[in-house]
Amino acid sequence: RQIKTRGYRVELDEVESAAEEIGQDPSVLAVLKAFYGPAIGNSDTQSQSLQRAVYCRALVEPSSEARRIVAELIGDVRGRVIRLLRRALPMLSEEEFFLAINMVMGVYVFPQVFGHQLATAMRQEYSTLNDHAAADRFAEYVARGLA
Repeated sequence: RQIKTRGYRVELDEVESAAEEIGQDPSVLAVLKAFYGPAIGNSDTQSQSLQRAVYCRALVEPSSEARRIVAELIGDVRGRVIRLLRRALPMLSEEEFFLAINMVMGVYVFPQVFGHQLATAMRQEYSTLNDHAAADRFAEYVARGLA
Protein backbone atom coordinates (compact mmCIF):
# COMPACT_ATOMS: atom_id res chain seq x y z
CA ARG A 1 0.00 0.00 0.00
CA GLN A 2 1.22 3.47 -0.83
CA ILE A 3 0.17 6.50 1.11
CA LYS A 4 -0.69 9.29 -1.27
CA THR A 5 -0.31 12.73 0.23
CA ARG A 6 -1.38 15.36 -2.27
CA GLY A 7 0.55 13.69 -5.06
CA TYR A 8 3.51 12.47 -2.98
CA ARG A 9 3.84 8.76 -2.37
CA VAL A 10 5.68 7.58 0.68
CA GLU A 11 6.70 3.96 0.26
CA LEU A 12 7.05 2.78 3.83
CA ASP A 13 5.34 -0.57 3.23
CA GLU A 14 8.40 -1.88 1.42
CA VAL A 15 10.54 -1.18 4.49
CA GLU A 16 8.05 -2.95 6.78
CA SER A 17 7.69 -5.91 4.41
CA ALA A 18 11.44 -6.37 3.95
CA ALA A 19 12.02 -6.26 7.71
CA GLU A 20 9.27 -8.79 8.35
CA GLU A 21 10.61 -11.13 5.64
CA ILE A 22 13.99 -11.38 7.31
CA GLY A 23 12.49 -11.32 10.80
CA GLN A 24 14.27 -8.18 11.93
CA ASP A 25 13.39 -4.62 12.73
CA PRO A 26 13.94 -2.13 9.91
CA SER A 27 17.21 -0.25 9.74
CA VAL A 28 17.22 3.45 10.53
CA LEU A 29 18.71 4.17 7.10
CA ALA A 30 15.98 2.19 5.30
CA VAL A 31 13.22 4.06 7.16
CA LEU A 32 14.82 7.45 6.50
CA LYS A 33 15.36 6.75 2.82
CA ALA A 34 11.74 5.60 2.50
CA PHE A 35 10.61 8.86 4.15
CA TYR A 36 13.03 11.44 2.73
CA GLY A 37 13.33 9.97 -0.77
CA PRO A 38 9.76 10.52 -1.95
CA ALA A 39 9.28 13.62 0.20
CA ILE A 40 12.48 15.50 -0.68
CA GLY A 41 13.78 13.73 -3.75
CA ASN A 42 10.75 14.07 -5.98
CA SER A 43 10.74 17.65 -7.15
CA ASP A 44 10.51 16.98 -10.83
CA THR A 45 8.96 20.39 -11.38
CA GLN A 46 9.25 23.80 -9.81
CA SER A 47 5.53 23.55 -8.99
CA GLN A 48 6.14 20.40 -6.91
CA SER A 49 8.97 22.09 -5.02
CA LEU A 50 6.75 25.08 -4.32
CA GLN A 51 3.89 22.86 -3.12
CA ARG A 52 6.22 21.09 -0.67
CA ALA A 53 7.62 24.41 0.55
CA VAL A 54 4.11 25.75 1.20
CA TYR A 55 3.15 22.52 2.95
CA CYS A 56 6.26 22.64 5.15
CA ARG A 57 5.70 26.32 5.88
CA ALA A 58 2.25 25.35 7.18
CA LEU A 59 3.99 22.90 9.52
CA VAL A 60 6.25 25.65 10.86
CA GLU A 61 3.82 28.56 11.13
CA PRO A 62 0.36 27.07 11.03
CA SER A 63 -2.91 28.90 11.37
CA SER A 64 -5.73 26.81 12.79
CA GLU A 65 -6.96 26.15 9.23
CA ALA A 66 -3.48 25.17 8.04
CA ARG A 67 -3.09 22.86 11.06
CA ARG A 68 -6.35 21.13 10.18
CA ILE A 69 -5.36 20.61 6.54
CA VAL A 70 -1.79 19.52 7.34
CA ALA A 71 -2.97 17.12 10.05
CA GLU A 72 -5.08 15.28 7.48
CA LEU A 73 -2.12 15.04 5.11
CA ILE A 74 0.58 13.89 7.50
CA GLY A 75 -1.14 11.91 10.21
CA ASP A 76 -0.64 8.44 8.76
CA VAL A 77 2.82 9.07 7.32
CA ARG A 78 4.13 10.69 10.50
CA GLY A 79 2.71 7.87 12.62
CA ARG A 80 4.27 5.20 10.44
CA VAL A 81 7.69 6.89 10.39
CA ILE A 82 7.62 7.20 14.18
CA ARG A 83 6.50 3.58 14.63
CA LEU A 84 9.18 2.24 12.25
CA LEU A 85 11.93 4.34 13.82
CA ARG A 86 10.87 3.21 17.29
CA ARG A 87 11.33 -0.39 16.11
CA ALA A 88 14.71 0.53 14.60
CA LEU A 89 15.86 2.39 17.73
CA PRO A 90 14.64 0.33 20.70
CA MET A 91 17.67 1.26 22.78
CA LEU A 92 16.68 4.94 23.05
CA SER A 93 14.79 6.17 26.08
CA GLU A 94 11.50 7.97 25.42
CA GLU A 95 13.23 11.33 25.84
CA GLU A 96 16.08 10.37 23.50
CA PHE A 97 13.59 9.04 20.97
CA PHE A 98 11.59 12.28 21.14
CA LEU A 99 14.77 14.25 20.38
CA ALA A 100 15.64 11.86 17.54
CA ILE A 101 12.20 12.35 15.96
CA ASN A 102 12.63 16.12 16.25
CA MET A 103 15.88 15.83 14.30
CA VAL A 104 14.32 13.56 11.65
CA MET A 105 11.37 15.90 11.12
CA GLY A 106 13.58 19.00 11.24
CA VAL A 107 15.77 17.63 8.46
CA TYR A 108 12.59 17.14 6.43
CA VAL A 109 11.12 20.61 7.05
CA PHE A 110 14.10 23.00 7.26
CA PRO A 111 15.54 22.58 3.74
CA GLN A 112 12.12 22.94 2.15
CA VAL A 113 11.19 26.07 4.11
CA PHE A 114 14.55 27.78 4.51
CA GLY A 115 16.83 26.03 1.99
CA HIS A 116 16.73 28.86 -0.54
CA GLN A 117 17.62 31.45 2.10
CA LEU A 118 20.46 29.34 3.46
CA ALA A 119 21.79 28.73 -0.06
CA THR A 120 21.77 32.47 -0.72
CA ALA A 121 23.61 33.17 2.53
CA MET A 122 26.19 30.52 1.63
CA ARG A 123 26.43 31.67 -2.01
CA GLN A 124 25.21 28.31 -3.30
CA GLU A 125 22.95 27.85 -6.31
CA TYR A 126 19.95 26.07 -4.78
CA SER A 127 18.34 25.23 -8.13
CA THR A 128 21.31 23.09 -9.19
CA LEU A 129 21.09 20.73 -6.20
CA ASN A 130 20.14 17.17 -7.04
CA ASP A 131 17.09 16.51 -4.86
CA HIS A 132 17.43 12.72 -5.08
CA ALA A 133 21.05 12.81 -3.97
CA ALA A 134 20.19 15.32 -1.23
CA ALA A 135 17.46 13.03 0.12
CA ASP A 136 19.93 10.12 0.25
CA ARG A 137 22.59 12.26 1.95
CA PHE A 138 20.11 13.54 4.53
CA ALA A 139 19.11 9.95 5.29
CA GLU A 140 22.75 8.88 5.61
CA TYR A 141 23.75 11.84 7.81
CA VAL A 142 20.81 11.41 10.16
CA ALA A 143 21.20 7.62 10.31
CA ARG A 144 24.88 7.99 11.26
CA GLY A 145 23.92 10.51 13.93
CA LEU A 146 21.38 8.13 15.41
CA ALA A 147 23.66 5.09 15.30
